[in-house]
Amino acid sequence: MLKDNCAQNLVLTQKEREVLDFIREYWKKYQLYPSFREIGAGIGLRSVSSVNRYIRSLTEKGEILPHKGKMRCLVLKKQ
Repeated sequence: MLKDNCAQNLVLTQKEREVLDFIREYWKKYQLYPSFREIGAGIGLRSVSSVNRYIRSLTEKGEILPHKGKMRCLVLKKQ
């Protein structure tokens, strides 16, 4: 099984990629991670629970590292 970043991205859904890209761009612009509401607004999702589902999925796939107990609790894995 290939372990490179390109191979891992193949298993992401289109919406997961959108979430991940939004988080990366937000970080580049503001040097902090977006809230779930900001992610939802940025990619056109009204429900915070939908954003949470995508974040959980990205965490399980190793694209996002959890940072429990903190606001803006997302950490992107190093590229």
